[in-house]
Amino acid sequence: MSNKSLCQYQHIPVLSNEIINIARVAFLNVTNPVMIDGTLGLGGHTKAMLSKFSNLKVYGFDKDIDVKLIVNQKLKEFLGRWKFIHDDFVNISQYIKSANFVLLDLGVSSMQIDNRSRGFSYMLDGQLDMRMNQRQNLDA
Repeated sequence: MSNKSLCQYQHIPVLSNEIINIARVAFLNVTNPVMIDGTLGLGGHTKAMLSKFSNLKVYGFDKDIDVKLIVNQKLKEFLGRWKFIHDDFVNISQYIKSANFVLLDLGVSSMQIDNRSRGFSYMLDGQLDMRMNQRQNLDA
């Protein structure tokens, strides 16, 4: 994926006040809170949370290795406070015990749908692939 195509996905989603308020309650009386972002995606939710909570550490899970370049750039100001984990959120068991908050934004990102080589779209020409983790052998 070229840098030019990565740039189109640099938007930052708005994290709802309700989620931030729920996290604030979860982090009450916790000196160094830990959050799991089980669907890291483009890192917008993690960035919003790291911005709101200065002592927060985040473990961000994503099966799509392509997002790592984007997230490394987007979260560079928070170096040392987050970790990219190239895995499915179903494997969070070794991290869950230390977490005070788990965020899952379930769905497919436009980054995958809009890229014909990823094979998520029936409307774009390309091989039907549909692998979130491109290192998997089995495709659609």
